[in-house]
Amino acid sequence: MLETKLQKTILGNQILKFQFYKMESFKNGKRKQITKGFIWFSNGMSIRIEGSKFLIVLKDRKTFGYLGSSMKAYKKIKRMLANWFRPYKNHRIFKYGDGYLTRKYPNREFLLTAKI
Repeated sequence: MLETKLQKTILGNQILKFQFYKMESFKNGKRKQITKGFIWFSNGMSIRIEGSKFLIVLKDRKTFGYLGSSMKAYKKIKRMLANWFRPYKNHRIFKYGDGYLTRKYPNREFLLTAKI
């Protein structure tokens, strides 16, 4: 979980923390990667990410609705995800903010620690 030092806002709320990760699921004998994660806001609201669906969750943990793909907030979150997983797409590991290490074993999972 990372705390943001930037003053980013989505839906008029300041982002406190975010966490993104990828999971592998096996359906019908096929391996599929799904992006999941959370974004927490200063007012207690959060957004839960499941693949390409972004669910808005209120303070009392009830789902309020989905973000539409034509909204600016949807595009901001997609941009955050793209920046977070950029080293992953290039098959590199971002280490200590200095440089990249090439991934030797493509089938193994690793934890990304990247600055945004």
